Amino acid sequence: AWLPWLIEAQLRLMRAPHWRPALSAAVFQAFLLTGGNHTFTILVAYLLLALFVVHAVKHWKAGGSPIVRHLVTYEVVFVGATMAMACGTLYAAWEVMPYLGRAEGLDLATAAGGPFTWRACISFLLPFTTGPDAAFAGTDPTMANGYMGLLVAGFAIMALFRKRTAVENTLLVFGGVCFLAAFGDALPVHRVLWSVLPGMDLFRFPSYFLWGVHLALPVLAAGTIAGLNAFSDRHRNMLLAVLGASVG
Repeated sequence: AWLPWLIEAQLRLMRAPHWRPALSAAVFQAFLLTGGNHTFTILVAYLLLALFVVHAVKHWKAGGSPIVRHLVTYEVVFVGATMAMACGTLYAAWEVMPYLGRAEGLDLATAAGGPFTWRACISFLLPFTTGPDAAFAGTDPTMANGYMGLLVAGFAIMALFRKRTAVENTLLVFGGVCFLAAFGDALPVHRVLWSVLPGMDLFRFPSYFLWGVHLALPVLAAGTIAGLNAFSDRHRNMLLAVLGASVG
């Protein structure tokens, strides 16, 4: 629940580096560390890293190295403030780390348990399929529901045919990779992430990656809705086709 607030504060920080958004982001990151699942801290770290690179390049092109150093400085403030607010949790984690079997990571077979499935994709449009017939989805019931809805899905698809911002493109790539990783052993993506990226071997259930999809699709859909008048003028047939397919 804290992730959208953290990302929004970080985007304000990256667009205009200042101590206020740095501290706001630190508050939500501390909440996430002290009361959240570490899975989502790990996932959002890679998204924020990608967004940081995008904004750093943009600032470099616009004003050179001074603004980039300014951004790095306030990101350091963010990290320091987060550690100060979450110091109790971080210290407790340090104390118990030698006694945790998962501290060294999980083997691939364990980490790949509870994936999303191709059959469960129907839950994106029809969530009731995960209720009356949980076995139909072919995965753990708690991992089967990827519900997004026809309207959001339709407008998100239309985003592929309009001009998108750099943040939207970053979310599009992030959501796409997360979608493919959610299927676990059915595709090689989860295996590659598990073996290459630090932290990806610390949590089970590849279907957790659906969070990246659920973050990206509403943002892409909202961007389409914000410019719907201009989009409908240029892509009227596309709009009617997507809406017609949704009705169908």
